Amino acid sequence: MMKQHTQEFGRADQLDAALGLDQIVGPKLASIIAFAANIEYHLERAIWVLEKIDPKGIRPETDAQPFTQLITILDKHVASVTDDAARSMLENWCRAARSGFIIRHNIAHGVSFEWRTHLCFPETHDGMEKSESGNSATSGAILTASCLKSSVRLIAMIGLLE
Repeated sequence: MMKQHTQEFGRADQLDAALGLDQIVGPKLASIIAFAANIEYHLERAIWVLEKIDPKGIRPETDAQPFTQLITILDKHVASVTDDAARSMLENWCRAARSGFIIRHNIAHGVSFEWRTHLCFPETHDGMEKSESGNSATSGAILTASCLKSSVRLIAMIGLLE
């Protein structure tokens, strides 16, 4: 009788373990991506209201714009807000959203690896991405300490690290 050989493909559990994507970290990373998508969706619609754009039947200028460009568009409207508290909130929101989306971009488009006890997603700069990343001053796969510190600090703030 001939011995049957079997092969195992994928090994998702082993890959997850190697990257530190356990049952706690994985869903939190997924929630960052989903939350960011919702923010982008609502931000674009807010810009339509501010700029009095009716997108029915047209391709609005906001379509396919990088998220940081959408923030820049919103930021232009902040100065015209007369209520001090609302203007301050929008200024802070734009700064926080820009920083948060750089981290989201690194998670979605970077290369993950474990660094000490932390999971990091620095941008690889392979020339394919045109949006801002957390490491825009370098080329190739070179990492800077500031990118890693920023990524780890934000991930720690949202509770992924203990």
